[in-house]
Amino acid sequence: MTQEQDLPRSDEIQADAAFRENGGATVMTGVERCYPRLASPAKLGVDCLTFTVSLERLKQCLYNAWDNWENPTDDPDFIKVKSDRLARLLSQRAELEMPSVWIKRGCIRLLDGKHRLYWFLKSGYTHVMIALDPLYPYDDVAKAIILYLTEQADSIPTSCHVPPRRK
Repeated sequence: MTQEQDLPRSDEIQADAAFRENGGATVMTGVERCYPRLASPAKLGVDCLTFTVSLERLKQCLYNAWDNWENPTDDPDFIKVKSDRLARLLSQRAELEMPSVWIKRGCIRLLDGKHRLYWFLKSGYTHVMIALDPLYPYDDVAKAIILYLTEQADSIPTSCHVPPRRK
C-alpha cells in the first residue's frame, strides 16, 4: 500500500467537515442527511442486504412502530434510558448498529432499531441505512417495497400492507 492510499481523500475530508458543520449529519445530495457511522447488525451476519432508505417512507410502512413519531414518550415501548443513551452516542459520533427489518408477505417490520430511528428523525436525518434479515426471502414483493423505500419508485406497491395508524 502506498503512502498516498493511507491519506484521506479530499472528498472524505470535505464530508467530515460537513459532518461537523451539520451537527453530526453527513450531507448527501440535495437536502438528504444520513448518519454515516452505522455497522451491519452482528446477529444478522455478513450476508444481510443493506439499503439506504428514506426515513419518511420507512416510518409510513412499518407495522411495529410508534403511532406518534414526533413524541413517542407516551408509548409503552419507549425506554427513556435507552433514548438518553442514544442521544449521547449520536452527539459523540459513535458507531451504531443499523436498524434491521424483515419483509414478509408485504409487511415490513422492525427487528431492532426503533429508538435509533426516532433519534435520527429528531436529529434531522432524512435517510438511514437498514439491514434486511436474510432469513426471509428477498422476493418480488420485498424488492418492490425496497424500491419504494430507496426512492426508486414513486408510490407504495400494492403488495405492501401499510399499517393503519391511530389518530
